[in-house]
Amino acid sequence: MQSISTTSTKSQGAPQDDVVLDLLFDRCCTLAERVDAGDLAFLDAIDIAWEGAVFGGTVDRVGPDLVQHVLAVAFMGAKRDAT
Repeated sequence: MQSISTTSTKSQGAPQDDVVLDLLFDRCCTLAERVDAGDLAFLDAIDIAWEGAVFGGTVDRVGPDLVQHVLAVAFMGAKRDAT
C-alpha cells in the first residue's frame, strides 16, 4: 500500500499536511478492508471516515475537496452494498 501523498495528490500546504493525509488514507484503507470483510457497511465506513476527518480538523486544515479525494481513492476498490 502506498501513501496518498506519493500517488495521486500532493497538498499545497505545509509538509505536515501530507502526514495528515497519509494517516487519513491509512485509516480509510483499514475501513475499506473492514467493508470488504463484511464487518461494516460501505456507507457507514464513509461516514466514519468523514466524521473523523471533521472531528480531527483535517477538513478545516486541507479543505473538503482534498479530504473527499483521499476517501474516494481509499474506498475505490471496496465492495458496495447491493442496494
